[in-house]
Amino acid sequence: MTKFYLPGTRNSAFANAINSTLSYIHSLQWSGACHAVSSVLYVVFSELGYDTKLCIGECKAPNTKVFDHSWITIEGKIVDLAISKPLDPNMYISGPVVLDIDIETGENHRIQYGVSFVGLSMEAANVYKRSFVEYMDGYPDRLNGLWDVVNDILPKPTDIGVLREKYRDTKRIFVTEEKYH
Repeated sequence: MTKFYLPGTRNSAFANAINSTLSYIHSLQWSGACHAVSSVLYVVFSELGYDTKLCIGECKAPNTKVFDHSWITIEGKIVDLAISKPLDPNMYISGPVVLDIDIETGENHRIQYGVSFVGLSMEAANVYKRSFVEYMDGYPDRLNGLWDVVNDILPKPTDIGVLREKYRDTKRIFVTEEKYH
């Protein structure tokens, strides 16, 4: 697994959050979990004080069909860790993307985010329409849903009731070419 280091700040909360999330994704073989990963990262980086946006839309990578996907942006740059573990384990899309860089290659990612093709599938449309708190609460593998994963990644655990209240009005941004470029 690739470790991420923010230049000059090897022990930063940012790099620690990236590395903790990557470890979580890979240790659980969390494939096809882009909606969950992006939701967790949205809360983590918002709590760390970053200008974070939660996005959903269609994407296209070289040699792939268009696919539904979720990711976040931090201060306008894409962070997409789930892209490295697609639903189909035989398909390679990209290494994890951090601040527009594929951290496996060290180069700008080659993914087109927010392409307009056929629209979201029923599953992705349901994620888009569902309340954020309901989505976070609904993760079945942890007692407090994805909020427990957030607390595993944050440097200090936060009261889940406080987080639920703080993020109750959160909405995913449906990204299309027109909105994104």
